[in-house]
This record gives sequence, C-alpha cells and structure tokens, in this order.
Amino acid sequence: MSNKRPSRAEPKTCKLPKTPMNEPEANTDTFAEMRKRLALTFVTPCIGRDEEKAQIIEFMKDAINRFATPVLYISGLVGSGKTLALRECCKTLQGLKTKQQPPFHILHVNAVKDIKGPVYFYNHLWQLLCGTLNLPLPATLAAAKAKDMLTEYFSTQRQTSPSIILCIDELDFLIKRDFSLIYTLFDWPTLPKSPLRVIGISNNMTLIESLQHRLQSRSVSKRVPFHSYTAEALKAIIDARISQFYQNLVEPKAILFICRKVASVSGDARKALEICSNMTLQPCQRRLTIADASIASQASFENNDVKHIQNLPHLQLLLLACVCKEVMVLNTTAGDLETIPQVRVDDIISRFYSSLPLVDLQKVCSDVLHDPCIGKEVYAPLADTIDAPSILEMIVDLNECGLLKGNGSMLNRHSTVSLGVHVEDVRYVCEHEERGTWLGDVLAVPIKKTTRNVSWDNTI
Repeated sequence: MSNKRPSRAEPKTCKLPKTPMNEPEANTDTFAEMRKRLALTFVTPCIGRDEEKAQIIEFMKDAINRFATPVLYISGLVGSGKTLALRECCKTLQGLKTKQQPPFHILHVNAVKDIKGPVYFYNHLWQLLCGTLNLPLPATLAAAKAKDMLTEYFSTQRQTSPSIILCIDELDFLIKRDFSLIYTLFDWPTLPKSPLRVIGISNNMTLIESLQHRLQSRSVSKRVPFHSYTAEALKAIIDARISQFYQNLVEPKAILFICRKVASVSGDARKALEICSNMTLQPCQRRLTIADASIASQASFENNDVKHIQNLPHLQLLLLACVCKEVMVLNTTAGDLETIPQVRVDDIISRFYSSLPLVDLQKVCSDVLHDPCIGKEVYAPLADTIDAPSILEMIVDLNECGLLKGNGSMLNRHSTVSLGVHVEDVRYVCEHEERGTWLGDVLAVPIKKTTRNVSWDNTI
C-alpha cells in the first residue's frame, strides 16, 4: 500500500476549470433542481436489484400462505439498496391483495430509529401489533410481560388468522449479551400455529454465523445477499434521476468517472449520489466535466475520519487500533477481507491489555498525567491499573463519536461493536502518520491475546 495520501486540508473554494468557448450555459436554479433529484429523500424505483427483489417477493408470498422458511435474512454493506428494495417489495405485495388471497399484515421496525435499545423491543412490537390488529393495549406493560403476551399470541392463532410479516431493519442492534432476544425473535415463527414470518436487514454479512450453532442447526433462515453496486449499476441509478440534465448541465462521462471511483472503494450508492450533488455546489455557468467530478470525488473521500482518528487521545487511539486488529484477525480467519465483522467487547479489552507491552507507555499515559517531567518508570504500573470499566467507557465514547458502532449506552462486556470507519483509515494513521506510528506494532505483530483477571465493578 502506498504511503502517499491526498492532503486532507479542505479548501475554502474549489478552483474549477475555466469555461471553454461555445459551452452551453447553466444557471443556479437548474443545478438546484438537479441536487433535489440527487437527494436521498427523492424517491426513485430500486434499480439493479431485480433478482434480489424477486427472491424477497417469493418469500413474502410463501409467508402469507405459511409455506415460507421462518426467517429471511437480507445482508449487504451500507448503500447497497437493501431497505429500498424491501420497501418496494412490500408496496408491490400490498398492491396484489385480492379477496381470494389470505389476509396479511406487514409490520416495520427500525432497531435504531424506532426503539431506544433492545430492552424496549417487546413493548414496541406489542404496541405495533395491537395498533394493527385493534387489540386492547394496557397503559403500562413490563418488557417480560410483553414478551409473554407476544409468545402467547403467536402460538395460539388459527390457520385462518392474518399472516404477519415483520420487517426489522438494523437487526444486529437487537443483539444483547446472550443473544436471547434474537433467539426469541427467530423462535416465534417456528411455533406450530405461528402466523409470523420475519425479514431481517443488517449490514453484518456474518450475523447468522455469530449466533453460534443454535440457529444454524435449525436451518430456519433463508439469505438474500446484496453485493456492492458496480460502476455500471451506480451509473444506471444516477441516470434515472438526472439524465435529463446531461445535455446542458453535466457530461455523462463526469458521472461515469464518479461511479467508477465509488465502485472501486465501496460501491455505496449513497456516496455516489452525495459526490454528484457536491459537484454542483460551486457556482458556475457552464456544463460540468470530468475535471469537476475529480475535484468533487477527491474532496468527498478526503473526509474527516482520518483527521478525527489523528485527534484522539492516545489511550483511545490505542483502543481503536485494537478493534482494528480484531477486525483484521476475524476477516483473515473467515477468508473475507471485505466484510466488517462484529467484535466482542471482551475480546477488545483482552487485545488492549496484550498490546500494552508493544507500545510507548509514556504516550499512552500522557493523557492521564499531563506532566512531561515525570519519570518513565511510573508509566508501567499506571498502565497496568487501567481497569475494564475505564476501557468500556472509552468504547462508549468512540461509539458516540461514530468511530465505533454499537448499542450506545447499552454497551457492556458481552456486547459487540464494529468499526464505524474504514480499516485502512485506522491502519494509515497507525502505520504512516506521525501521530500514530508508535502503534504500528499493534497492527503488524500477530499478538496472542492475554487472559487477565478483569474487575467489572460498576459495570453492567
């Protein structure tokens, strides 16, 4: 990997190429209209996912007739069209309702937006079910009671009762320390008289494998993977939104340049739309070209992630490097270098303790002591007293600022988290930037994790 990296200094203005003679002119209003069509809120058909949508609709039709596999698991990286495809399938299925068809209801839950944490899931689902089926809803309801009522409902329905298709987005955010919620959720559709079928969406490609062998052995899940978009697919998505502007506002080659750039990095459709939108922000009265696309792409990929990582306190930087190392180990073990796996908090803490002998403890502890005159001999015992609750608190901080992704304040030693930034961004800071080169060995050396007596006082 090349050590060179584009400058992250964000220019106040982009120097755009001069307008050639005889170029068609464009105005600010038309650029604004193009940006409106490039926004994520602008609804368009889901393009390039016909095969995946066909599998989802087939599952939903079988679910209505109680023939389907109990769980459909949709996985794919961010911006691969999972949620949009499912919404379109739900809309299509609702349009196919007939008097001869068995009755059904489709319920939607976003585990991040709709509920505060896994503990609130049962209450939220019972409220959703009561609102859909006009069932009486108690004024107050404990989570355990809500769970029991849901289990009773799903196990006592007749064959003629309406089928229920539960669509859960961000499914991995429902994982608790012992996976009990996910097990219960996946068990409900297997009950003898259950009208329920579950469709789960997650960015985690290996979630089912992480649920030990309890679910795998039952073969309860069908999978529909959403692979990252190719440059051609990204181009088709953008063409559907702004092709009418190509003659006067932007060259098609400029759009293709952006699509190829995004496809080579992530295949994220949202990123491609963002760059195309940013390309139109600079005031100009001419048709946009590849030169403009190059400037917008460079500015977009020079995001603040690396700068944010560089500015972390040394202890948090070490911790983030440990998470990165765990991700690298898991990917190597699974033979999959593209997926961002979930990492257990216990494993991160073990990796942190194992990494301490490899780093400059004076740097690690400088954030604590703030005194350059203190002798180096005090740092080793100080580092050794960093307890597990302190490390967990740092994990929560990294989660809140977006460098890690987990269940927020619900994090505990049994939780799992994933990287919120690219592995390569962390590696770049740790291996090449002056701020983090003291961490290079943490990523380079195949560390054997330490088994250490950890005190979990004052933690969940």
